[in-house]
Amino acid sequence: MVLGNNYSAGFYYTLLREYPGIITFLQPDFTIQFQSASFYAYTDRQPEETLGGNILQILHPLDVQPLVNLLVMVKANVQAKPRLTLRIRKPDGDYLAVTTTVTCVTSYNLVEGYILYSQRLEKDGPEGDFAPEEAVTAKAAETKTTAPPAKEPARVPNGSPAYPAEALNGHFRAEPDRSAYHVEMEVYKDVLDRSVLVAIADAEGKIIRVNDLFCRRTGYTREELTGMDFRTLLNPDYHPDPFFAVTWDELTRGQPWRGDLCNLDKDGSSYWVEASIQPTLHHGEMARFIFFGYEITDRKRLEETIRQSEKRLREAQALAHTGNWEYDFKSRHMTWSDEVFTIYGLDPAAGVPGLEDLVKYHHPDDWPDLIEASINLRERREVQNIDIRIIQPGQQVRYVNLTGKPLLGADGQLLKLYGTAMDIDARKVTEKNLQSHNEELLRLNRQLDRFVYSATHDLRSPLMSMKGLVNLAQVDDDPHQQEKYYQLMLRSIDKLDNIIRDIVDISRNRRTDIGNDRVHFEVLIREIQEGLSHLPGAESIAVRVSVQEDGAFYSDAKRLGVLFNNLLSNAYRYSDTSKPNPFVEVDVEVTGREALIKVADNGIGIGPEHLHRIFEMFYRATETRDGTGLGLYLVKEIVDVLGGTIQIQSQLKAGTIFTITLPNRGV
Repeated sequence: MVLGNNYSAGFYYTLLREYPGIITFLQPDFTIQFQSASFYAYTDRQPEETLGGNILQILHPLDVQPLVNLLVMVKANVQAKPRLTLRIRKPDGDYLAVTTTVTCVTSYNLVEGYILYSQRLEKDGPEGDFAPEEAVTAKAAETKTTAPPAKEPARVPNGSPAYPAEALNGHFRAEPDRSAYHVEMEVYKDVLDRSVLVAIADAEGKIIRVNDLFCRRTGYTREELTGMDFRTLLNPDYHPDPFFAVTWDELTRGQPWRGDLCNLDKDGSSYWVEASIQPTLHHGEMARFIFFGYEITDRKRLEETIRQSEKRLREAQALAHTGNWEYDFKSRHMTWSDEVFTIYGLDPAAGVPGLEDLVKYHHPDDWPDLIEASINLRERREVQNIDIRIIQPGQQVRYVNLTGKPLLGADGQLLKLYGTAMDIDARKVTEKNLQSHNEELLRLNRQLDRFVYSATHDLRSPLMSMKGLVNLAQVDDDPHQQEKYYQLMLRSIDKLDNIIRDIVDISRNRRTDIGNDRVHFEVLIREIQEGLSHLPGAESIAVRVSVQEDGAFYSDAKRLGVLFNNLLSNAYRYSDTSKPNPFVEVDVEVTGREALIKVADNGIGIGPEHLHRIFEMFYRATETRDGTGLGLYLVKEIVDVLGGTIQIQSQLKAGTIFTITLPNRGV
């Protein structure tokens, strides 16, 4: 359709002249058929340098293939409106960077060409993202006055000449060119109506003109839109009054505005527009605002889908305590997901630590494994999976599982390394507990084996002895001899009773919860001493007790009673009665955090060949004295349960010293 009057043609020419972006129309073979005025102002090129030429010839070599791929893609899917960044070569060899959205123009399923809608990325002077209207107009005028004689203009599909916008001098051309001017304006109108939403508002923000695409997209007629306040088209859920106030303040001060707007069409549905609003002055006063927009609803939906996917991924990684990492060899840049920062205890705002700093966050003992995995990953191109320890700020050590995989290019070159980091500290703690429990079970099984073997001997021995004595008493009528047999029976019974008592104490020590009683060592030791006074030879042994308490001591009083009972009874049982002054010394020193206990005697002592087995179940270093072989085993068990340590020093015929350290459970 040919435009109805010169005013309409002038309207579209004015839009193309004042539009801050760049509009390019390509033929199917990528020949440039049309470019808006801003292209020449930004690139310092002349119209005859580009019109009729191939756009690929003025692009950066690395941008040629991406653009070709994109044009092929939109040709296959005309509904797609992809975007990419291009670099346009200037005559001086420099490049203009633009972000470009591509639309495919079709008619009856045939591709007529492509529309490139571009916005400049790089700043060009202090004016900001785009030069003001006056600068563009001046630049266009300069181009016009300095241009050499024009070549034959390129032809539009119907054969008519397609003059660039700068070549038009105002709203009217010379009479002989009037027909060509109308044809060219029809092309410009078609370009705008296929890709750009255009509206003009007065100084109050009331709409006075719109193009056809704006009407079609909003669902309003041109008559309905005329006089409408532009802010009524905005979606208040996304753009509340403060947003409009700030934007309006910038525009009324003559500042162009660019950004994404969420609008409402006539039926209340939302759509997104990448918008540019250009204020225009007339004699120094605000005259109008020109709105240029490109619909990006599909892109926004895709971005929202990506954001939601990334959010779900972050949430899943947080739940699984797993993050992902990537290292790019070309850029030498490492990236971490949020969960990796959480695992390492670092702030994402500070960025990923450099490779030289990253070393300090890993346990030094695990560096060899980390280095070996790195070599296998980079040199041998092998997938790696290792468990190592990391050191978080505050010196907290945690276990982490690291995986890595190489990404190779078509030429076999290593492009990237990527993988995951998983917090496995809880798993490692569980594994350690299981290992500890397994070791404890193995130890108990070994002890049970020894117990069964020894118990069958030690329990049966006094029983068989009593059985023999009973038989002797039955056949011997001598009362004195029978009395002797009865005394021997009592000794066997006592021995059997001692074994059973020790076994019961061992069982209780393993099964009973640890108490937290105030312990008075002086009282406890004296009570034990009195209870052992019936043992043979106890009256001839001097017992010296020394207790120094620097504060209260808390532990399991019952277990400590069993411990002292066994140590003192051992000292009595293995005393050396041939010495003139047999003694047992008990020294206790209580500090704020622990108790140091020493029990020393000058008894028969223990040979060095027995010292490493002295705490084993049923082990006896000598057969010259009665004993169950369970006393010192039980002492060691009690010390372990209470979290302490025990050491022994002994020498034959000189005596023995036990040194025990127990923590204060009151701290």
